[in-house]
Amino acid sequence: MAPRHTIAAAVLHAARTRRLPLFVSNGFLCREVMALTAPGRDRVLPLQGGMGLATGVAAGYVMAAGPSGPSGPCGAIVLEGDGNHQMGWGCAQLVGAHALPLVHVVSCNGVYRSTGGQKVPARTDALTAAAALDYRQAFTAITTEQLAGCLERALALPGPSLIYAVEDGTGAPPDRSPFRTRDYTEALARQAAADREDQR
Repeated sequence: MAPRHTIAAAVLHAARTRRLPLFVSNGFLCREVMALTAPGRDRVLPLQGGMGLATGVAAGYVMAAGPSGPSGPCGAIVLEGDGNHQMGWGCAQLVGAHALPLVHVVSCNGVYRSTGGQKVPARTDALTAAAALDYRQAFTAITTEQLAGCLERALALPGPSLIYAVEDGTGAPPDRSPFRTRDYTEALARQAAADREDQR
């Protein structure tokens, strides 16, 4: 099992290397990513209050970018916990239905860790979930090294791709960030506007 902070770091590294936007669900993963990057440093949107909405926001971003959006097989990366994943299942179905170029990473620890440790009511494997969501491929990573390899493969393929990363959920809660979602939103909007200008 991979520690939560190493999952966040691996996914952020993949987004940073490819200059892709990263959309992160609320909870401890959101705090982990916010501890690693300030607004404007990377293309990151942490949704502090958006339980289950990271995939939907990422889908909207990619659809709005259209054909002139991010080049290559992947247009964005999503990182969320398994509780958020279940709450945002409808958003993931939209991604699959439109075959959007997303890499969707789910950190699986079986509980709603940031709200008190309640159990996630049902769990499935990545292949079954990907088939139900109409994603093109699925991967499971147990270690951080496996996650890095899965990310590399998924980013090279047409999406959407689903990666389940098995999280060791025993780590201490990360500190809260001094930044707000709004700070990252404004920075991402400026970066997207600059990208549009570069494409003209």
